[in-house]
Amino acid sequence: MQKKLFALGAVALLSLTGCANSAGSPAGNGAPAGNGAPAAEESSSDNSFDFTERSAQASVSAPSITFTVNDDLQAVAGDYADDRVFDSVTVTGLKVKDPKYCAVEFVYDYADGVDVDTLVDGYLELYPSLEGDRTQAVSGVLGFDGFRGDRAIGEPDLDNLSPLMLWVADDSKSATWVTDCATQPYDSESADVPVSFWSAGDSADGTFSQDAFAHADLTVMKNGDVTVSRYEAYDFVQDSNGEWIAD
Repeated sequence: MQKKLFALGAVALLSLTGCANSAGSPAGNGAPAGNGAPAAEESSSDNSFDFTERSAQASVSAPSITFTVNDDLQAVAGDYADDRVFDSVTVTGLKVKDPKYCAVEFVYDYADGVDVDTLVDGYLELYPSLEGDRTQAVSGVLGFDGFRGDRAIGEPDLDNLSPLMLWVADDSKSATWVTDCATQPYDSESADVPVSFWSAGDSADGTFSQDAFAHADLTVMKNGDVTVSRYEAYDFVQDSNGEWIAD
């Protein structure tokens, strides 16, 4: 059974432990990458990431990274391909003047047929405790469940930063996140930049449902570089031949 997205958000933003190994290298599906920790200087120049084990063979670090879900994984994942919310999520590090903080921009490419207002309405139905707060619902739809900071709809004010600030664009196609800077790319305690892929649909009783499918945690350095610190495709792993199997 897939984990619900709200639980995933709490892990991403509050616990920040687990998947990274003791050397601070990236790990996929809860296991150390390859046979040893890749050195930072071996970082891949490729700025794409699709949750396959190949991504664990070298560090993935760049000013901007575009996340997708591997086609072969989608092919074995039941209804996910039909019910997915995002085709891709691009994370770009921003250079901000304030020495206390770093920031990233998310750009969301929605799957064909996805209507954000419908997702928000469903999210509010799923979480009545939000009492119709659409700002919280939009941020939840984008994968920021469990977020403890301030949220706003509109353009970011990068000249007046505060810790844990989230701005979501009016059209919900982008967002800006303010967080602490990492002291090194694989600083697991600073890996609090979340990227979440999930699917939306109706549960057996006809109510709205959402299921987390894959997640990555990133760090951001002061120069704007973003790095995949840990990641997981829920309920699936690759065998030694590269075939996806149920976990």
